[in-house]
Amino acid sequence: MPSLTAKIKGRLARLLKGQTPSRALWHQLAELKNASAVLDLARRRAVFQPVEREAPIAKRILVLAPHPDDEAIGPGGTLALAKTRGCEIEVVYVTSTGFDGAEKRIGEARAACEKSGFGATFLPFVPGRIPLTTEAAGVLAETLERSRPDLLFLPFFLDDHDDHRRTLELLLAAAAKAAAPWRFEVWGYQVYSAAALPVVVDISAAAEAKRQAIATYASEMQKRNWAHYALGQNAAASRFLGSDSRERYAELFYVSDFAGYAELLERYFTDGPAYHGRYVDG
Repeated sequence: MPSLTAKIKGRLARLLKGQTPSRALWHQLAELKNASAVLDLARRRAVFQPVEREAPIAKRILVLAPHPDDEAIGPGGTLALAKTRGCEIEVVYVTSTGFDGAEKRIGEARAACEKSGFGATFLPFVPGRIPLTTEAAGVLAETLERSRPDLLFLPFFLDDHDDHRRTLELLLAAAAKAAAPWRFEVWGYQVYSAAALPVVVDISAAAEAKRQAIATYASEMQKRNWAHYALGQNAAASRFLGSDSRERYAELFYVSDFAGYAELLERYFTDGPAYHGRYVDG
């Protein structure tokens, strides 16, 4: 029977290799200081209540989606409404190669965009290995400057996925290469985060359109019912829409000018835990 010392050494070894839930908990605890500081910016009242906004009207919208389906799971309802209100929308898929089923997933993304009336651009990066290089930053900078959006939809930086964080770090590097400061407005959307953000959009009228857009990603729906997941999150967020007995759905956003959002990103990635800016093995 192993001694107590051997058990402790074994547990420590598993922890260091990332084989226990404690590793994820450690990362979350390391983020609390910066996460709290950022979210406090949105809470100026004792009882937090987001500002309700309508979907954009007649704007050029560029959506950064770390993976094909993030644009539907996260801001899909608001984008569907924006399209009906005269917006021109292009989705930039940051990862599109280097994984099993990539060709099928790209086909699903094209079908989802065609169904929604969106344009689609695919960057040649690999999930789990989005590069923070001068070349990669140049590719993203060129994409944004070609599109010249009024609004940029992108992941909220407390979204709990490394590819989402890395997409934002690459965006910072791309901004440094821009010929002039970017002036567009940023809408930070959520896929995994359930934080109460300062802007809420009623997507009840587009809930079915969002469900259908997500369902287009049949390969991902086989792994998890993402439509059920996303609309469940949206149903929970409807508490910020006021009292109403109907079934309603809402999406939450962190809305800022680009300079303000970039400042928050700089603070988060500079002062955050050491694993930001790289991928942890395991």
